[in-house]
Amino acid sequence: QFSQLKKVFPTISDQVLSRRLAEIVTEGLAVKILVPDTMPCQVKYEVTEKGAALLEIVQDLHEWGKKGWE
Repeated sequence: QFSQLKKVFPTISDQVLSRRLAEIVTEGLAVKILVPDTMPCQVKYEVTEKGAALLEIVQDLHEWGKKGWE
């Protein structure tokens, strides 16, 4: 949910976070899900198969970077 992402990235503005989420959805890395029967309307994001594959690559790069290559 948007509010959970704001907690993870507290310094990002609502406008920038909204734009980045829209880009992620457009690229097919996540899907936007409107939760019915909620007031106010809740929006959730779910990682797609494509997004999960990219996440694995990013995590591997992160681990590689932590090795401190010199």
